[in-house]
Amino acid sequence: MNELEKFPVDSVRQIRKSAIYVYDEEGNLTDQIKGNKRIVWFENECVRRCNVDLSDIPVLDQFLLLKCGSEVLTGVLQQIIDRGVDFNDKHYLFYTSSTGQMKEKTITLVEENYWMKNEYALMCGLTEERINSKGGINMGKFFSAKALNISNSIQYDSGVSIDEVIIVPDFNTMVSGMVNYLNVDTLDIEEKKMDIKIEHMDGAGIFIPGTFPCSCQIRGGWLKGAVFPFDFHKFIEKYRDELSAVHMKDAWGNPVTVDEFLSVKMILTDSQLKMRKYYTSMQEYRECFKKAGLSITINNCAHQPASEVKVAYQPFQTIPRKNLTDEAIEQLAKKTVDYINNAKKDPKVALKLMGIELESEDEKNSYENVELNALHAAILKYPQMLNDIHVQKTMKSALMSARKEAQGCKLIKLRYRLWRTAQMHLHWLVLRN
Repeated sequence: MNELEKFPVDSVRQIRKSAIYVYDEEGNLTDQIKGNKRIVWFENECVRRCNVDLSDIPVLDQFLLLKCGSEVLTGVLQQIIDRGVDFNDKHYLFYTSSTGQMKEKTITLVEENYWMKNEYALMCGLTEERINSKGGINMGKFFSAKALNISNSIQYDSGVSIDEVIIVPDFNTMVSGMVNYLNVDTLDIEEKKMDIKIEHMDGAGIFIPGTFPCSCQIRGGWLKGAVFPFDFHKFIEKYRDELSAVHMKDAWGNPVTVDEFLSVKMILTDSQLKMRKYYTSMQEYRECFKKAGLSITINNCAHQPASEVKVAYQPFQTIPRKNLTDEAIEQLAKKTVDYINNAKKDPKVALKLMGIELESEDEKNSYENVELNALHAAILKYPQMLNDIHVQKTMKSALMSARKEAQGCKLIKLRYRLWRTAQMHLHWLVLRN
């Protein structure tokens, strides 16, 4: 029998205070927390419900993050998930493990009394019993959905209530074309014509311009995804006579009138409400949302684009393989390669690579209104300093980061005409069908 099996079945493990706090010169534990034991969290739904002054950057004892990466400690981790853990005369329960935490074999624990007080709000009215009664859920998806409460978010007085939100089915169309079909059983690849369902609004919604300051990511009551300004009131009025009742339904399949759409400020899609199928209707979800005292918060905002805008790898995957000749790849990467190489000799590009960006078009040829530290100011004044060993060491990490991004196909955006030329074949195929 190993040590885990010897541990009493009804017992709860305890975290020693000496693992968190430091000793003074006399060997007594102090109230000072060891530096590497503090976790920095941004504001989020869980933090706001601690009812503390966040401007003071408080130390919160309602949460513990426990890393248990050793294979030997797998059994201990399972015991803590099942039974919780005690620390400093408080009992902590397993709450979740986000996608990022799973990779690090880390879990988030929440203080029991805090959980009992805030369970309804953090679950937006759902319970595990109800979820299981409606078919259950994949545990990884459930943990990710619960982790939305610990993802960054700030409250914004948009003036939009959940009553002014409608959730509709995701919008998709069938596109017919030739594809390279991979048989996952045999791993054989066959070129054939197929109808592929394309999700146009996966994880995306729209809001009446002015509701939010700009396009943004939202959180709140299992909600996640991006929202973009679009005057759908004007759009509906323009095409009112062509609307069909067949398409005027919410995500639960219940009919929605034109007047109801014209009375709301935001339309979200089914994929944005992660636990939608565990509610019976839009009305029930709204009631739970309001009873929980939730609001739609902002996770992140669209940023003002820098002079060098980078493209993610996904658009490059839409280019047919036969179009990606060596010459085409060189042309696609040229602007990125030139940017990295110029950083080694052009002080303005070097500063840009190190995060010093001009604030406006008026300052394109001047850094007078930009705060520079002594090193950055010296580089700008004496470009020869780019050959200095210390400067090169300082720039090394920025250059390596830029190279890794480029190797991951995160390239600086090309002119529109060049990009369209690269995609031309694909667009012709879609339009033809």
